[in-house]
Amino acid sequence: MKKTVLVALAAVVALALGAKAQASETATVNSNKSACVSSGTPEADKEISRKILIALVRLDADHANAYRDIKIVSVNGQVTLKGRIKNDKLKSTVHMAAVSVVGADNVTDQIVAKK
Repeated sequence: MKKTVLVALAAVVALALGAKAQASETATVNSNKSACVSSGTPEADKEISRKILIALVRLDADHANAYRDIKIVSVNGQVTLKGRIKNDKLKSTVHMAAVSVVGADNVTDQIVAKK
């Protein structure tokens, strides 16, 4: 069964607060990429999306509002990034966060940077 995980601003903010609290205690998200490969279950895909959000907040917590229109879709460990974002720099940050969690081969970036 495919499960789509849509990420709203509230989730990003909630994770931002949690990630900041855990930042000094937790190793970086990408320290063990093999642990992030999905087992094909909706729970595993949710965990991948959660780890991407945490990585995003760690990379750029100051622009959490800019990411409110981004959707992270994880299906069987394959991540698709969708939505519109303000500029190429923010788009690159989202892409880097996803790649740090699942690797470049498992990320499809469909984000459109507004010009």
